[in-house]
Amino acid sequence: MREDDPDWHALFATIAVTGIRRGEAVGATRGATDLSSGALEIRQTITKAGSKVIVKAPKSRRSRRVVPLPAALVVIRAGLPHIGGPHGLRHSLASALHANGNGLATISALPGHASTAETSKVSTHMRTGADRAALDLHAARVLPLPVDPGPDPR
Repeated sequence: MREDDPDWHALFATIAVTGIRRGEAVGATRGATDLSSGALEIRQTITKAGSKVIVKAPKSRRSRRVVPLPAALVVIRAGLPHIGGPHGLRHSLASALHANGNGLATISALPGHASTAETSKVSTHMRTGADRAALDLHAARVLPLPVDPGPDPR
């Protein structure tokens, strides 16, 4: 497994947004995937026992199902941004926490970074448009718009 292989990114994203099991995601085939209607039929699972690969039917009738694929997931087919595998997901979490206003100490503690300096240097990247959103929020606090009192009740 190469963590920078975009095929793995699609797998991680699929698990993250659909909640399917790892074995179901690994067992997904092109034939079970309908990108035009945005659906994935769970037909098999693939697991590993030692060095043996085990392909089998889903574990129950309820496990054999059709899972809707959100539009955001379907467009991954056109190209998923580089995230660097599971480690990249850690960076993405730290960046999202930072963008949502969490403090550096909190962000540093969650992934177990040795210092907040490491977190700041490696994990907190500015999202496109974040500068405008930050200024809009600040302006709304400093220069609040007047509240419309509504119609005069007299």
